[in-house]
Amino acid sequence: MGERTAITLIHFLEDVARFDQSQGKPIVLIDDPVSSLDNNVFMGVSTYIWSEMITKEHVAQLILLTHNFDLFRQWDVQIENLHKQSDLKVKFPAQFYEIKSNHVTTAGRTRRVPFLAGWPPSNAARKKVRSNYHHSFIALAEVKMKLDEDDSLENRLDAQLLFPNVIRRLLESFLAFKRPEWVGDLTGAMRNATQLLVDAEYEGDADALRLRLTRYAHSYSHSETPETDETAEPEEIRSAIAAVFTFMNVIDEKHFEGLCKVAGFDSTALLNDPED
Repeated sequence: MGERTAITLIHFLEDVARFDQSQGKPIVLIDDPVSSLDNNVFMGVSTYIWSEMITKEHVAQLILLTHNFDLFRQWDVQIENLHKQSDLKVKFPAQFYEIKSNHVTTAGRTRRVPFLAGWPPSNAARKKVRSNYHHSFIALAEVKMKLDEDDSLENRLDAQLLFPNVIRRLLESFLAFKRPEWVGDLTGAMRNATQLLVDAEYEGDADALRLRLTRYAHSYSHSETPETDETAEPEEIRSAIAAVFTFMNVIDEKHFEGLCKVAGFDSTALLNDPED
């Protein structure tokens, strides 16, 4: 699949390069070019697109869609560096958007409606999310605060759809920071982390917390189990997020407090579990 994607992309960009510009330069849209590619060719693909679409200047506009954080971050850095020169900022204007959702009720029926939100929300936020780890932490903290404010079924379903993967990434990154030798096996790392909780004198059931987070991280995510009945209920998401923050705080309180400080969140609010 990855090889097919790469060949298709190269063929497409070659077609764009040969486009007849007598009636004007083309507008090019590329949808998620790296999702099925190996990590070792990611940078090459990103560089190739930049070279063909930006450096050679034979397109009027490029619209690049992706849910790959690393590709997004790379282009954000490159655009920022490009715009440090005022003449290039005028020559190559750019705008980033994030697709978000609202809930709109019409004739008694509520549905999710996507909209484009300008990004970044602030220059400070732009710097903080340059790290995938910080980005995951901020995203999870924001949805926790949103659910604390409005624990509606719609918000729960949105969080359930989007955030098991974020929970998994955050746990993987946190444990990789604490014990790099555990990288590559989340289930095993979480099992080993039980002792970290015990050593930190966690007042609850360390094994139960570990099992709950491991199960949740695999639900609607890149599951490591073939069982199809291990699913997460919408009612569980808010408490599950609080459990993630509790897990991190117990194992390394200073690290957790530092994340809260740099992200601008109240640690007490993030640790609040609605089931307590």
